[in-house]
Amino acid sequence: MFCMQCGSEQAEGAKFCRTCGAPVTPAVVPAETPTAVSQYAEIWPRAGALLFDTIIVMLLSAIPAVIVALLVHDAAYPSDHTFVTQEERQNAEGAAYLAGWGVYALVSLIYHVAGWSGGQTWGMKALDLRMVVTDDITQSPGFGRAIVRYLVAMISSLAVFLGYLWAVWDERRQTWHDKAAGTVVISSSKRIQ
Repeated sequence: MFCMQCGSEQAEGAKFCRTCGAPVTPAVVPAETPTAVSQYAEIWPRAGALLFDTIIVMLLSAIPAVIVALLVHDAAYPSDHTFVTQEERQNAEGAAYLAGWGVYALVSLIYHVAGWSGGQTWGMKALDLRMVVTDDITQSPGFGRAIVRYLVAMISSLAVFLGYLWAVWDERRQTWHDKAAGTVVISSSKRIQ
């Protein structure tokens, strides 16, 4: 035991400090609690879930993207095909390319917003990860936060993935899009208490 006033060591059971005379109260040792940081998702499982989700989106969008690209190419190409200039051919190919990427972007948006609003994409589920609201870890993000997270994730990836890498040194392992949406990713098997 130590005196809270002067800091001198006291005999066990003493009621008053023998140095300064102040009342001595037993030191209260806080109960040991698990650290929240140990329960935030590690970087490698998050990267694995991102890779898994990217493969799923590619598989889901491949056939529709090819079909739409072919339809746009045929629509953009001159109908008679007899006197086609190099510029017309390039315009048709460019339109088909953009249409294919547009389908991929739309499938990605639907897939991620649907998964994140409920707290897990298929990749996150496979690697035992869950996304929750920062203020209330029992709550899934919902549609609004999922949209914000998706839009900022696009910015995160355009900035040489700096927004994703931010999780490496962040205390809560949050990316830019986690911070913008007010979410954290935790391991489903571990619960923050």
